Amino acid sequence: MEINREVLKSSVRTRRRKIFHLFSYIVLCVAFVFALTSFLFKLDKFQIKYIYITGNKNVGSDQVFESIKEDLSGQYYGLYAKNSIFIYPKKVVTENIKKQFLWVRDVSIQTLPGIMLVSIKEREPKYLWCSESSQISLENVCYYLDDGGYTFAVAPGFSGNIYLRFYGGNKRGGYMGRNLMSPGLLHHVIDVRNRVIHLIEVSKDDLGQSGGIYVYNNGDYDLLFNKASSTRKISFNLFENPTTNPNDVSVIENKLKSTLESRFFQSEYSSTNGGLEYIDLRFGKKVFYKFYRGKANENL
Repeated sequence: MEINREVLKSSVRTRRRKIFHLFSYIVLCVAFVFALTSFLFKLDKFQIKYIYITGNKNVGSDQVFESIKEDLSGQYYGLYAKNSIFIYPKKVVTENIKKQFLWVRDVSIQTLPGIMLVSIKEREPKYLWCSESSQISLENVCYYLDDGGYTFAVAPGFSGNIYLRFYGGNKRGGYMGRNLMSPGLLHHVIDVRNRVIHLIEVSKDDLGQSGGIYVYNNGDYDLLFNKASSTRKISFNLFENPTTNPNDVSVIENKLKSTLESRFFQSEYSSTNGGLEYIDLRFGKKVFYKFYRGKANENL
């Protein structure tokens, strides 16, 4: 029995020594890795000292530089400098540039020993989102929209139709840094507008100069046309939901085509010398239209 106890005690001591040696080995490895990385990260050639910014036209390089410099200052947990090319906060730098400078659409960053290369891709103005007015005026305040409907800058005053203009919409939260509508819905609304203009050109009906699109908050839209001192409109609806698809656009197009080609519409158009006030395509299969100095008519 005494022999068995001695064997057991010896076995326990052996296991404890092995555990101690293993623990010591792990601690030494961690300490070695820590010391090595600390040494490498502090090497002068691996710290970002020069920042080169390209691709920016409307955003100042000095402003971008200051934003990056701030994100690279300081240390992680008081140990590792953030300006090391190995561990700099790339995502933070990228997101802060895009957040602070709405002109910036994408940011690409590459690093070399001691150098950071920042390539900026700016947004391109595609449309305008203007203050509450359906008439083009230099007094209107307008904002640039990119091809996805994102508002990113105040636009200078324009005369004429250099850009397609949007009016109305949900202004809660202001204009800047948000979407007028989802990119998909914007695409469908623009598609409707282009098809309507094509139908009008084919029918040779003169509704005047395209004046933009008025956006309501319930899924309704007015295509505006300015002729002399009057504004004509063609109203339709498209809704912000997953079922919105090109078929909805085709339905709107076909209803307008049938109306423009109907003999009743053409007769009134001729008798009023083209004095159309509106065409309303929002009510299912029914289409309503009205001419100036006339009564509203229904086309089934």
